[in-house]
Amino acid sequence: MSDDPVTVAVGYDRFTFDLILAKATDAGLRVWPLQNDNNGLAPGLTALAQHKILVDRRDAAQLRAIVAEISLAPSDEPTEPRSGLARLVHRLLTSIRL
Repeated sequence: MSDDPVTVAVGYDRFTFDLILAKATDAGLRVWPLQNDNNGLAPGLTALAQHKILVDRRDAAQLRAIVAEISLAPSDEPTEPRSGLARLVHRLLTSIRL
């Protein structure tokens, strides 16, 4: 990591946080999780502050793109389900290449 790390907020949901972390690691980014829920033992703590990921400044844009891709925010695409979890499952299933 360079001398210029930055934190990228990835939201309040632990499951989404873990997916983003896995995808970033798979993409070759060196990332460090900054969990805000005592490793899942105190999920209410995330109501106060989002989970974050520490990353090198030069990789921050790529990490933000991953966050946007996996985000549970509603989509305007009519082919995707509207609920957050259903959208996530839909994206995961349609991204599997056999």
